Amino acid sequence: LADFNITINHYISVDIQSFRAIVDTVGRVPVYFPYAARDLESNLGVFAGCNRLDGAQALAYARSRTLEFYTTNTHQWKLADPTADIGRIARQQQFIRELAAIAVQRSLEDPITANQVVNRVLHYLEFDQNLTKNDILSLIGVFRTVSPSDSSHLEFETMPWKTGPNQN
Repeated sequence: LADFNITINHYISVDIQSFRAIVDTVGRVPVYFPYAARDLESNLGVFAGCNRLDGAQALAYARSRTLEFYTTNTHQWKLADPTADIGRIARQQQFIRELAAIAVQRSLEDPITANQVVNRVLHYLEFDQNLTKNDILSLIGVFRTVSPSDSSHLEFETMPWKTGPNQN
């Protein structure tokens, strides 16, 4: 990209359908909620505690901008995060870490799993014409040595932002 002076050799595009398929293929992802939670806009609804999200639930969680927690003191739903998109980004990043950790663990336990996941998910993805299945399998091989829960191995960046009525 000219704006960031970064060379892009290949790309993989993940849309809503492929996100759900990847989660369902890799397996349910555990997400802890301190209270019962919902988002009426994304159709999320979970109980308090550890919830193992399938593809549809994971998508609702990843898209949640108006997450609410149920408070047992007042018996009301309260906005869980006033930062909307910024909170959503943080939740997405944590979810991707958990999903990657599960995928890496499963592929380490069973070497055939990585190939099966690629075969199941590949038709849901959009990618450049020069990226091959072997390229993807090589990338997965590299990720086997990466610990997704270690932030020095898998780093996410969020662009600077401002709070208040004049957010830009």
